[in-house]
Amino acid sequence: MDLNYPAETEPFRKEVRAWLEENLPEGWFDPDFSMNPEERRAFNEGWNEKALRRRLDLRRMARRIRRQRTDAAPTSRVERGVRQGRCTDAR
Repeated sequence: MDLNYPAETEPFRKEVRAWLEENLPEGWFDPDFSMNPEERRAFNEGWNEKALRRRLDLRRMARRIRRQRTDAAPTSRVERGVRQGRCTDAR
């Protein structure tokens, strides 16, 4: 079993990671990161709106990747058989 992400998802993964690094507070990924109550409140006030806008963008991108994968995938059992060389009559 291959647990690696498909190559076509790498740009998506990089974009998400870059967006998180840009929009999360400095040091968020550090093990000793913490926020005081005022910082947490300020972060939470703006985060939902930012995340919602980005979520819509990410959903569009995920749909595009899925479409690309399904466009390349066989659509029927006959087509899968033809691609695998098991079926020569694709009527």
